[in-house]
Amino acid sequence: MASIPTTCQIVPSARLNGIKFELMAGEEMELFSSVSILEVNDLVDSKLGLPSTSSQCTTCGSTSVKECEGHFGVIKLPISVYHPYFLPEIVHILNQICPGCKSIRQESRIKRRIFYSVRKRLLRYIRLRLSRLTKKVLSGDLKDDIPYFKIRKHISKEVEAIGKSSGCKYCASSSVEWYPALKFRISNRDVQGRKGLSILAEVNEKLPKRFQNRSFGELLPKDYWNFIPKYHKQQGINSNSIFLSPWQVFCLLKQLDRDFIKQFVSRRELLFLSCLPVTPNSHRIVETAQAFSDGTKICFDERTKVYKRLADLGKKLDGVLQQSQFRALTSSFITDRVRECFVSSKLRPHSSSSGDSQSKISGMKWIKDVVLSKRTDYAFRMTMIGDPKVRLGEVGIPSEIAKCLFISEYVSNFNLEKLRSIHGLQVWRDKKLIFYHESNQLQVGDRVERPLVDGDIVLVNRPPSVHQHSLISLSARILPIHSVVSINPLCCSPLLGDFDGDCLHGYIPQSIRCRVELQELVSLSSQLLNGQDGRNLLSLTHDSLTAAYLLTTKEAFLNQFEIQQLEMLCHQQSPVPTIITGPKLEAPLWTGHQLLNMLFPPLSDLYEASRNSHFRGGELLVDPQCMSWLQNKPNSIFYWMSKKYGEKALDYLFSAQEILCEYLTMRGLSVSLGDIYLTADSYTRMKMVDEVNFGLLEAAAACRDTEHLFNKIGSCICGIDEISQNFQKRILSRKRLIQDSITAFKNVFCDIQYTVHNYIGSSNSMLAMINAGSKGSVLKLVQQGACLGMQLSTCEIPFSFPLTLSCNQWNRQKRFHQSRIVDDDDDDGGGVHKHFPVIKASLLDGLNPLESFFHALSGRTNLFSENAQLPGTLSRKLMFYMRDLYVAYDGSVRNLYGEEIVQFFYNSPNDEYCEVLSERKTSTSFPGGQPVGSWASCSLSEAAYGALECPVNPLYPSPLLSLKALLESCSTTSGVHTASLFLSNRLKSFRCGSEHGALRVKCQLEKIHFAEVVTTILISYAGMVIHRPNLSPWIIHFYMDKEFMERRSLDVHCIQDQLLRNYEKRTILDSSLPKLFMESKCYLSDNKKEKPGAMHCIIVEVEFADSPRLVDTLRDLVIPCLLQLLVNGFSEIDKVDILWNDGQKNFGGELFLKVTMSENCPSGTFWSSIQNACVPIIDLIDWSRSHPDDISYISCMLGINAAWIYFLRSLKSITLDVGRDIRQEHLKLVADRLFMSGSFHGLSRKGLKLQRDYTKVSSSFTSACFSNPASCFIDAAKQDCEDSLRGTVDAVSWGKVSPTGTGGPFKIIYSGKICNSKKDESIYSALQCLDIFPKKMVNPAHADDICNSKRWDEKCCTQHNEDADSALRGKFGIHMNGSYTHIFNMESSLRAILLKYPSDRYVTSEDKEILMKALAWHPSSDTKIGNGVQDIKVGYSSEHKGSKFFILVRKDGSCEDFSYHKCVVGAAAQVSPECAEIFAKKLERRFQRSRPSIF
Repeated sequence: MASIPTTCQIVPSARLNGIKFELMAGEEMELFSSVSILEVNDLVDSKLGLPSTSSQCTTCGSTSVKECEGHFGVIKLPISVYHPYFLPEIVHILNQICPGCKSIRQESRIKRRIFYSVRKRLLRYIRLRLSRLTKKVLSGDLKDDIPYFKIRKHISKEVEAIGKSSGCKYCASSSVEWYPALKFRISNRDVQGRKGLSILAEVNEKLPKRFQNRSFGELLPKDYWNFIPKYHKQQGINSNSIFLSPWQVFCLLKQLDRDFIKQFVSRRELLFLSCLPVTPNSHRIVETAQAFSDGTKICFDERTKVYKRLADLGKKLDGVLQQSQFRALTSSFITDRVRECFVSSKLRPHSSSSGDSQSKISGMKWIKDVVLSKRTDYAFRMTMIGDPKVRLGEVGIPSEIAKCLFISEYVSNFNLEKLRSIHGLQVWRDKKLIFYHESNQLQVGDRVERPLVDGDIVLVNRPPSVHQHSLISLSARILPIHSVVSINPLCCSPLLGDFDGDCLHGYIPQSIRCRVELQELVSLSSQLLNGQDGRNLLSLTHDSLTAAYLLTTKEAFLNQFEIQQLEMLCHQQSPVPTIITGPKLEAPLWTGHQLLNMLFPPLSDLYEASRNSHFRGGELLVDPQCMSWLQNKPNSIFYWMSKKYGEKALDYLFSAQEILCEYLTMRGLSVSLGDIYLTADSYTRMKMVDEVNFGLLEAAAACRDTEHLFNKIGSCICGIDEISQNFQKRILSRKRLIQDSITAFKNVFCDIQYTVHNYIGSSNSMLAMINAGSKGSVLKLVQQGACLGMQLSTCEIPFSFPLTLSCNQWNRQKRFHQSRIVDDDDDDGGGVHKHFPVIKASLLDGLNPLESFFHALSGRTNLFSENAQLPGTLSRKLMFYMRDLYVAYDGSVRNLYGEEIVQFFYNSPNDEYCEVLSERKTSTSFPGGQPVGSWASCSLSEAAYGALECPVNPLYPSPLLSLKALLESCSTTSGVHTASLFLSNRLKSFRCGSEHGALRVKCQLEKIHFAEVVTTILISYAGMVIHRPNLSPWIIHFYMDKEFMERRSLDVHCIQDQLLRNYEKRTILDSSLPKLFMESKCYLSDNKKEKPGAMHCIIVEVEFADSPRLVDTLRDLVIPCLLQLLVNGFSEIDKVDILWNDGQKNFGGELFLKVTMSENCPSGTFWSSIQNACVPIIDLIDWSRSHPDDISYISCMLGINAAWIYFLRSLKSITLDVGRDIRQEHLKLVADRLFMSGSFHGLSRKGLKLQRDYTKVSSSFTSACFSNPASCFIDAAKQDCEDSLRGTVDAVSWGKVSPTGTGGPFKIIYSGKICNSKKDESIYSALQCLDIFPKKMVNPAHADDICNSKRWDEKCCTQHNEDADSALRGKFGIHMNGSYTHIFNMESSLRAILLKYPSDRYVTSEDKEILMKALAWHPSSDTKIGNGVQDIKVGYSSEHKGSKFFILVRKDGSCEDFSYHKCVVGAAAQVSPECAEIFAKKLERRFQRSRPSIF
């Protein structure tokens, strides 16, 4: 055990403003390290810290891991190698320069182009001269011409001169030798082909056509590789590629300009490594206890093994390094070993030590465990239990645990006596730990660490923290218990926990500021209402709620002993008994309603909690069948108690719980198998079981009827095999069939539940708990005692099973069918029972093995699906988006990074726009600083976790997957598009108008093939005499279903016309189709009798064709073609569904249509296709609310506002499906955050990148905490990035105060003036009367300067009446270029300032400036001002009682009042005497009309 330290190390204090990421060079590593690693054993030496083979660190002398954080070492490499992080940069730099002249390749290309152009002009000049020379030779005139060889010599000199001026041999091609372009790249192999990192230089051009049969070694010049130092000593001469050693690359880069290299790397020294740092022992070594010995065992991780291989490499390569031709091979091998050391970092993904190849440990785990974890020595984690005797604001902590939890505190006169009475103190005095034995040794100023006592603040949390109330500050209560913490059962609701082994985390705050913030912000009394949905956070649950339900029954009576026993726990006295005497009554009786009245505070006409219960005249009127007024429901009784009484409501709730639990103990309540038996006797149960069996038969019949209805169309055209298969794949959806069949079964099974409920007796304890809302449901009770019913799983069962689930039937089926796989086209018998089994037995009766298997299969898949990790992923992404949003003190919602505005005003009442309020109003109504982004994120995260409780089966879509699809939605480039069409509100004025309108729209849009209408197809021979010439004697008769046509509003003539038009379009594409002639009839052609269900007939005649197999052509070509044609609807639309929209809260739902487009419909034109198809019925659709179901398309087609509204409505609908009623401001904030850039960016990888690019978030630490920490840290270090730690997670991780909440950007700039605050005035209201910036005394200005100032119009709250102004001007003849208007505005503005402030309130600096300008026109302005004005306030006059005045506070402290009316009259006199007389008379009349006057 470590010895107790006697002194404390003095640590320098500083303010952390940010962090900077950098990479260390070799010299910096050596300075930073404490030991140099020379041998393999040095990697576990005690100089690197603990744990090690020694029990003490030889560097700092510490003997405990907590005191020694470890020390770094360094391994000196045998030779300098490439830095693995900068290999791409090295290759990029080499590819940017010419290997010969070391110039930038872009400049070399320009020089080469100049050289080629000059050479081309010279060659043209040569050809011209040679042509002239040839002519002169032929003509014999050579006297005055230059000889040919002189011309050639001159041209050669010119070419050589241009070549030398344009660049080196690599930049400018030579006419004699070929110097192709060179390319550098990274190779994962060395010279010998083994694994290793190296840089390879290779020729980047192909062989010219004239050299196709030759090799590079023959064509390349001998001096081609001479730019590489010591090239002649390397292998592979005259090859097209060569491996470069780090020394050779260094020589190439050394010749470059440093400024050019700084464009790619911050420092040139970082490109190469001469040594490698070694992490401390605590990062690599774990000390574990051995099972069969007293000692400990040291275990190494993979990094230590890699370090050992690297340290042992130096000795093995001593002989090889002496030979320079092997330097490239050696450096490649060493670079690969260095790369292994970097890859073995905990920030990199690697395989787990368990040996499972599938399990991967990413760098995010290290970030969470080391950087973001909530580790502290002042914390505990234990299993929680329920104790109703513990008060709501308390947490019970075991006494043994409390002795190990310490709180730091300074001794003062206030706590001296209290601390002297506490045992087990640790006292520091003058930065030294002293031995504290007696209580009188304690002095004021000492710092003590005392154990936890009753009343101390403890922050409790149950992970995961998915909503804002997961953190609660409770008061400690030391109890004589062991190994568990106890809380009140009512506190389980905000913690989202129960008592089945859940653990509770506790944190002990150490500073006074932290304890005050916890008490004021997260205590139970400060968060009585749920910030997610606005309901009450606590309410009665379980036993107390069941007891309250039992008290509401008619049989609930209490005698005098019971009511007196419960009265001792109640705040009120017992009322007069309801029954005083009776025939067989020995003592008076009280009802349960009277006891419930005693639980609640004395309220008169308390707000109605629900439709079934309310207070009238202090008496509770309640319906025993409805207990929602006591549950955590909207408008419950505890909600109004919390709003009315605040913190005192907790006392009433605790008292109610205590009394109800005591009543339940006195009355007694037990649950046994008799409650699951459901009935009172066996005869009644036998009748119940018979009715259940009959109900199951009825449910099975309902399933079969639904299946027969859907299979009717397919059976009608079963004679045409090819068309039948395509039609069934396109129209008859198996999923749709199963859903409707299951719905039919569910409807009948609900009647079975109601029947079973009637058989259950009133004394059933489980039914009482269900009716109270405490536990369970009627469905679960029916499954336990009557019938399990249909077992729904996430997908169809892929094997067949018997209808009667028994082992005997299973063996028989197995014997005959051998467990065949169910085919999609196999519809013979069984129906939905083939896919989802129905269990007729109950859990009470017992299940056979086959029933148990299917019940376990469906129960497990419904509880948790493969998407169990999805809520955590969504929560992490949402928190990354939202946690840095806070409410500023101007009422706007801003981002900590850059102060970008997300909302102009938080919680705006208007959904369409935000009304910008004045600064005074916003600061008064909302003080600011709240982390609203985290609140909104937690609200949706809690809804995502709650969606796991929803069953996952084909009947209901998963709300969790719907939420994921909405938040991660992006533009759909392929696939099926859908749109929602809402009906016009005018249809609601008609009876069943919405229903008829929906059917009309569906009939207009939904496509109907001719095969759906036809019931019978007949090919008959009519002969040549009856029909017209040139027509075939074979006639096709299509008989159609009359009922189907009436149901779809189809007409036979319309069908005929549509067939002809579509067939003509088909004949254009297929010339093999013959020409057709059609006519329609209502009766059959052979006899004139009607055929039931097939009255209408379309006769098709074919143009005569000389073919011996005409009948086969009609059967195989014409008929299939006609059956595939559309007779109604549009080919772009696949199907139209009529659905129900629940709408918003407190509003009824409505019908709407979901239009699904076909796959071949173009994605860019599907909305216009729908609009064109709806032209005949355009009045039936409300186009202002109809929209595509893709946010990106809504934004492009209807605008960003329409997309925002659609996203908000969809998010609200999904959360309601989960069962969470999230407050509107949370949903709006999420929507505004995702639409902040002007377009929607979902929570996908692409959306996150676009959002970060738009907001310009440069926080490397924040990005690393989200994903890929290794890449983020490495990129930041390579660029020398600085992180100011402005985010929430940044500050918390590095020990800074969170920049939101109480740590937000709030500064008080005090001018020094006195503010007379009122009693019970909030700090925010008091701060508003302070003048932030003191103003100097201004000189009096001219009246026109004051009156013409914009401040008069800005501060005037009384609108000027132009008509009255014109009347006064006409009456008194004032024409002074608007001066009267200025005086009138001056009076209105001064009056508004006077009425704006209450008494004894100082005016703001802006209003003070206006008043000082007006004071210059007071008749006694010099006397009023005196030695100078310090401030101006509003008050009442002592001479004129009830009249307000402006009061001047001079610099000497004296006060003097003045009337603004005299200032107005003085300014009016400057305009004209008539104007002054007008205002003087006006003020005199006002003074006489109302007394006391304000003059």
